Amino acid sequence: MVGYHEYTAILLGGTGKLGSHLVRSFLLSPLCNRLVCIGRPGQADRLEKFITDKMGVAGAKSKLQAIDISEDLSDLAGAMKQYGAGAELAVSALGARGGRYNLATPADLLRLDVTENLRFAETAAQEVGASHITLMSHIAADHSKWGKGTEGKGMPKGFKEAKGLLEYRIEKSDVLKSLGTRVSIFKPSLIIGEQSDQCELPGLASVPIKEKLVNIMYPIQAQFMLAQYREISAEHLALAIRINHEMCVPPEGVLMEPLGYEECMKLVGKDEAI
Repeated sequence: MVGYHEYTAILLGGTGKLGSHLVRSFLLSPLCNRLVCIGRPGQADRLEKFITDKMGVAGAKSKLQAIDISEDLSDLAGAMKQYGAGAELAVSALGARGGRYNLATPADLLRLDVTENLRFAETAAQEVGASHITLMSHIAADHSKWGKGTEGKGMPKGFKEAKGLLEYRIEKSDVLKSLGTRVSIFKPSLIIGEQSDQCELPGLASVPIKEKLVNIMYPIQAQFMLAQYREISAEHLALAIRINHEMCVPPEGVLMEPLGYEECMKLVGKDEAI
């Protein structure tokens, strides 16, 4: 366990299914004294309205600093250095739209899920001074396959391969290793949540049929799988991410820690769900 203390957090991608819950969780925490939320154009206005509608707590909203950057994220590093100085925790909920449902292109997976997340992590550690980075992966991601001379040869074929490549590059990052940065890799299978709980709310008609079917069928199938493959709610995952930073430290010598469904349920006090 670690002693309680106040901290500043940076969040990349605070308007999606997971990001919306992360914003609320950090704003409600008595230990998070400032949340810097960085996103693409229009994010700041949407977040302000979302927090007002969902929380209605002026004190909580006053801790939020929402920053818009360009659509291509080219000014991400600059925004992090300008607004995130002194942040202890950096969390990324960035990913290609539909990636977990295998609806994203290989190019988008490589750029958003791998390259931009690695850049976010290294910038947070080296330029901002964050001592703890939290990233999203998948329970079936395998980073060991990229250690056999395959890195850089073609694009990842799908979401799980992309997350495996991200894990590999994080593990091999000279920047993160030299600084001794703690990196928490959360590895959920499917993240579920109500549309009404999202800041960036897609119309029901715009949700791909495959995504709708997976959200319905996967929880039924997962009942017959190992616990680590079960779906997790965005609310529980967001809470686990926050508690992991505020209350836990990894074993001595461990810089990259994987956390799956079971670890998340224990963090949020839902052991009976395992």
